[in-house]
Amino acid sequence: MKIMPEKEKELIKDILTSYGVDNEDAETTANIYVEADLKGFHSHGIGRFPQTITSIEVGNINIHPNLSIIKESPAVATIDGDMGLGYVIGERAMKLGIEKAKNVGIGAVATVNSNHFGIAGHYSEMALKEDLIGIVITNTEPAMAPFGGTEKILGTNPIAISIKGKKHIYSVDMATSSIARGKILEALRLKKEIPENCAIDKEGNLTTDPKKALEGGILPFGGPKGYALALAIEMIAAIGGAQMGTNVRELPLQQINVPKETFLYP
Repeated sequence: MKIMPEKEKELIKDILTSYGVDNEDAETTANIYVEADLKGFHSHGIGRFPQTITSIEVGNINIHPNLSIIKESPAVATIDGDMGLGYVIGERAMKLGIEKAKNVGIGAVATVNSNHFGIAGHYSEMALKEDLIGIVITNTEPAMAPFGGTEKILGTNPIAISIKGKKHIYSVDMATSSIARGKILEALRLKKEIPENCAIDKEGNLTTDPKKALEGGILPFGGPKGYALALAIEMIAAIGGAQMGTNVRELPLQQINVPKETFLYP
């Protein structure tokens, strides 16, 4: 089945609302999924949507969260997402950051008790559209082995930066691992191999098998440099109040191993 963007958005929204998600939250989530596919981030597009549904079904996602600001000053704030949809929490945080930046020149907002929020570049570009510089970082569930190690203890810990120039824009959204975890999930779904020298199995051997990579660990990009950046992001997230390392909750592998035929996108 091939679907166009508007139909994809409608499908995602309808499924979420059928689970009891508020219409506005479903719309926000659907928009970001579609944006990911249109930008070519298929690892974070509709192919990953079953993970969100599974997270709702097992109770990792609270469909009726009470988002609240637990700390605040003119320039900074911390939002408790009450384990809601990460897409909704991420937008709330960036909107607050934009508001603060316009008022006092800079805005820094941390979130706690959140979930996967899709492409980080969506949120950095929200700031760019307001003539601001957007910087977004997050840690994730353990997926990456430290440089020289074999046990996954760090997330893929992406970073996104968006800057608007006089004629052009600069926007980067990348994981600090050699490959995004979502791309490994996509390879697993499509029954494809991943590139060489990106991941290890649970015995520490290099592998191109996505299932073994998920059971083992992803390698940091650039060796010690990627590891150092990932660790810095992990610590900044922890300072903001997030869980760190192996304390971050992970959805079991068998719950996200969906068939290739589940979703196709042109």
